[in-house]
Amino acid sequence: DKITRGEFCQLAVQTYITKTGNEINMNVETPFTDVNDAYITTAYNLKIVSGVGDDKFAPDNYITRQEAAVMLNNLASVLNIDNSTPQSEKFVDESYFADWAKAAIYKVAGIKSGDTYVMTGTGDGKFSPWMNYTREQAVATMYRLFNCNSKEFRSVDKSDSDDYVYFESSDKSNKYIMRLSKDGKNLEQLA
Repeated sequence: DKITRGEFCQLAVQTYITKTGNEINMNVETPFTDVNDAYITTAYNLKIVSGVGDDKFAPDNYITRQEAAVMLNNLASVLNIDNSTPQSEKFVDESYFADWAKAAIYKVAGIKSGDTYVMTGTGDGKFSPWMNYTREQAVATMYRLFNCNSKEFRSVDKSDSDDYVYFESSDKSNKYIMRLSKDGKNLEQLA
């Protein structure tokens, strides 16, 4: 079956919780007028997904493969998974990619999970960007993403009275201190 935007958010946030050990606030205030769901709001606040305009999210709309690629790439970034080496071989249907999805498609197609890429094409050199994404494909790609190595990612202790969860992140040449508000609304790099 095809996966909806709401279902994909729940799966993405559950992957985030399991991989990081962070919890989410189930009582966050939604920015959307058509849904009030903690998973969707958390996915939005973590910048994994965005709305469809006019303060709407359209939780029951099905997602396309290119939308899934963007959300998977965003989740990879939140999880500190290296997505800096995009797939170099061009898909033959690249002319059908939306401008906002093109970079993410190649980035997520370049992320390896063991011997398998997180998201691949549909055969014959095609990516099929407008094809609907299925629940099975979503589970398989989330599982692969979950099994990817993250860059260094550990908690940083701060006062319990603070309204943020802090963690340290690093790449090959830099270390960063990140903080996520306990209400799940703000993720920012501090240093």
